[in-house]
Amino acid sequence: MRFTLAPGEKKTVPFILAWYFPNIAHGEGAWGGAGNMYANWWPDALGVAEYVKRNLPELTRKTRLYHDTLFDSNLPC
Repeated sequence: MRFTLAPGEKKTVPFILAWYFPNIAHGEGAWGGAGNMYANWWPDALGVAEYVKRNLPELTRKTRLYHDTLFDSNLPC
């Protein structure tokens, strides 16, 4: 996305911050493990960002549903 701003002009620019660490080590012993599951689904951080861009409305809806369900529950703080 390219654009030029005139003096004093404002523009909102959306962006996606994505990361990709496929070979990280998690924990030790029985709690340990190597790698992240998402490495099976996306080839790199750009692949993650492209997925988010294509699916942002649904991802937002599901995130809000999770939040609302959790906070509307009777689970203790």
